[in-house]
Amino acid sequence: EVVTASAIRELRDEWGVEASSLMQIAVIGFLFPSAPEKNLECHVFWTTQWRGEPRGGKEIETPTLFPVSALPLDQLPPADRLWLPEALSGRFVEMSIELNSDFTPIRVLEQS
Repeated sequence: EVVTASAIRELRDEWGVEASSLMQIAVIGFLFPSAPEKNLECHVFWTTQWRGEPRGGKEIETPTLFPVSALPLDQLPPADRLWLPEALSGRFVEMSIELNSDFTPIRVLEQS
């Protein structure tokens, strides 16, 4: 499945909204040295237009929308604080982050 098509499907299945125009803003690698089977690559997309009302699902119980200028960054996992502000500033972010088993960052391995 093409990554963008997968993101459109996930929005529909998990949030209950239809979006046809997505812009990729980041690709983040989350690496777990003590459990490499948990490594994952996360593709992040942006959209300003969708149809439907966001609803909860199995991964996000109660979705909450925030203006970009008022994101509660202090409530995000520490690793997401490393890349999200930059991605939302309009710069495409590619980053690999090595994590402890509790998801706290050990170090950023690569960034562009």
